[in-house]
Amino acid sequence: MTTSTLETSSDKKPIILAAGFPASGHSKNLVHVANHLSRRGFTVYCITADEFKSSLKQNGVSFIHHPFPWQGRDVPPADDPTMVGGKAFAYAFKRAFIDSTPTAHRLINSTLERLHVEHPTRKIVILHEICFMGLMPYLYGAPLPKGYSSLPPILSVHTSIDARTDFEVPPFGPGLPYDPTPENLALWRSIYASMEPIATDMNDYLNATLKSLGATRDVSGFGFLLDALFDIGKTTFLFTTHSTDYPPRRKPSKLRYIGGLPVPPVSTSLALPDWWDSVLLPNSELASSSPDKKRVVFVTQGTVHLNYDDLIIPSLKAFASRKDLIVIAVLGVKGAKLTSPSDPGFPKSLPSNAYILQSFPYDAILPHADVFITNGGYNGYMHGIMNGVPMIMAGMDADKGEVSARAEYAGIAVNLKTQRATEEMLLGAVDKILGDKRFKEKVMALKADNEACDPLGDVEKSVLEEGAVNGHSNGHS
Repeated sequence: MTTSTLETSSDKKPIILAAGFPASGHSKNLVHVANHLSRRGFTVYCITADEFKSSLKQNGVSFIHHPFPWQGRDVPPADDPTMVGGKAFAYAFKRAFIDSTPTAHRLINSTLERLHVEHPTRKIVILHEICFMGLMPYLYGAPLPKGYSSLPPILSVHTSIDARTDFEVPPFGPGLPYDPTPENLALWRSIYASMEPIATDMNDYLNATLKSLGATRDVSGFGFLLDALFDIGKTTFLFTTHSTDYPPRRKPSKLRYIGGLPVPPVSTSLALPDWWDSVLLPNSELASSSPDKKRVVFVTQGTVHLNYDDLIIPSLKAFASRKDLIVIAVLGVKGAKLTSPSDPGFPKSLPSNAYILQSFPYDAILPHADVFITNGGYNGYMHGIMNGVPMIMAGMDADKGEVSARAEYAGIAVNLKTQRATEEMLLGAVDKILGDKRFKEKVMALKADNEACDPLGDVEKSVLEEGAVNGHSNGHS
């Protein structure tokens, strides 16, 4: 994977204002790009979560804290049995994302005004993660920041699948398989029709929020709110290739598939557990034909959905007696403890083949793994692809059912189609992957496809083009 050699003197490069929703899965790729652009000589400011502060500052990026407290707001009331499917999605989206709009808008407004004062003659390009909601009021009539006659150009990044309305693919949400028979095409349209009341409710909620911030027009021309989010920037970058999605469709489009971000080197200062050198590395050094060689299963539930009864605990129990496996579980959060809401006594003792880490970089483990068990989060999906590891997916929340369906379609994963996996499901899925070399062959092909791209160079080139084309100090008055 190469990086663009396009060079421009630092004082002629536009200032980059990167802005992401303050959750790890939403901002991780944005931060990767922001750090890269800073190393390439751009002046970069980044609005995101505190967890990225150290990384950004080490790379010379000016960190701006996004204070919106989103954690837990996306969890529907447990005592409402109707809060499922589209209704649950709308509840979560309104409370986590739309409700963040006032905070995000005030934050980016004050930052743009600050940049105008500090850099009155410099051009600005906004690099925007699509769930950062702070720009939307401007697009629908809210007053511009002081000193601006127009908004700086916007390039968007997205950290999940193409979720726009499209009657040629299954509707976003239920994780239906891609099989465009006439019967399924009719079914998909009927599902879209059934979702219209929910879409209207979400749009009304958004419009009321935007008007409270000075917007003068409703969001219109989009059937569903997600379509409007994909339309904010001149271009919306997806950090993957089309080979990881359903067949190409709907051209022309603002959407650009630019390939998976390169796997960063593992830090030499990473604190490794004792068993790393005594168990994992010696096993990895064995020839694949060695009778002593064990297969490595890596399991995680990401960083948000952390009821370990869903996936990690069933995995530990399922493989406890498998002497041919090494099982590594990452809990996803620093300080996390392995607990089971359904079995308070678990674990009395860990299986002898199991090793637990609280928070740990996936890219350190995946080169040693034969199977990656995940809850279908998009970042985990791309980590698996970029490391060439076949996957087992069990997740239905948010976008996870859709990500899992695409992984299954690509032939690189077993999709369990559930939020809570059973031991039997997991045993069968691991044996299926280990017993069929096509899973490994296909994921290696997708790895090569993505590695042939230059996503960082593509974003950098687009930033320079936008800074040059929109050259009148980006609307500073």
